[in-house]
Amino acid sequence: TGEPTVVVFVAHWCPSCQAEVPRIVAQAAAGGTEGVRLVAVATANDPLRPNYPASEWLDREGWPAPVLVDDKASSLATAFGLSAYPFFAVLDGEGNVMFRVTGELDPDSLALLFSIARDA
Repeated sequence: TGEPTVVVFVAHWCPSCQAEVPRIVAQAAAGGTEGVRLVAVATANDPLRPNYPASEWLDREGWPAPVLVDDKASSLATAFGLSAYPFFAVLDGEGNVMFRVTGELDPDSLALLFSIARDA
């Protein structure tokens, strides 16, 4: 089996995502993501909106994990059931989606999310 994974879907133009990404970066810097693979999916990309391209925005924020770029149809976001931004999916070591949550998470809620993921 693989390691549990937290996938966070972000949109570069989304104010909630812009607030959430630094919290995730801080969580990772404090060791709060240890034992969990972290992956970002940049979705709903739009060259006419702020912080485009998303990869450069995430680099500026110090994003510590791989970034996947969704296609123009947002196929990954759709496949995971994204309903709003940011959107988190927790996968167990087999790749099964254990749960999903949307919206900004405060630092305590992020810590809980990664703790739950470790136990997935």
